[in-house]
Amino acid sequence: MYRFKDSVDRPVGYEHIPLFPKGFGALRVVQLVLTVAAIGLDGYAVSLFPTNGNSTLLAAAIVCLITSVYHLVSRHAEKRFYNYWAILSLDMLMVVLWACSFPLLASEVAGYFDKNRRFITTVRTFICNDSGCRYMEYPPVGGIYIVFPAVETAAASLGAINFALHIVSLSVHGVMLHRHRAAGLHSVPI
Repeated sequence: MYRFKDSVDRPVGYEHIPLFPKGFGALRVVQLVLTVAAIGLDGYAVSLFPTNGNSTLLAAAIVCLITSVYHLVSRHAEKRFYNYWAILSLDMLMVVLWACSFPLLASEVAGYFDKNRRFITTVRTFICNDSGCRYMEYPPVGGIYIVFPAVETAAASLGAINFALHIVSLSVHGVMLHRHRAAGLHSVPI
């Protein structure tokens, strides 16, 4: 991006956009790619067995997709839609949503593992008939019992990575916004 300190030195249409470090746009693109991957994984999990955790993570990922597209379009294509207060608010919203959704899903996924952190690959149940009840273990029917916990684990991991990336982007955006305001620049195009 342009490296001008005063608004009179900046090209027309860029006066209201804070100066971000190189690579900040790449961070936004990585957030978008990870969000699309999280939507795909979690959408598959919701289609199999909807729970509170994967439904919450899916909602957070959809909101993140919308906000990421707004970030990228307003900064690189339609400069007149850029409002740094709106983007700062959306970054804070995404930190809260990711902070709520990925631990909820991770707590549900933890039940799929045994004490040695291996996937539980047997189904344990009580079978009752005329002769009484007995405890039975049998292998699961089909591979979905193995795939579902792996998909849920991957979705929770992507949620955690997105949470960390949004903390970084919120911090960078906050610092750049402070510098922009300290230089006396505005939030809307002049």
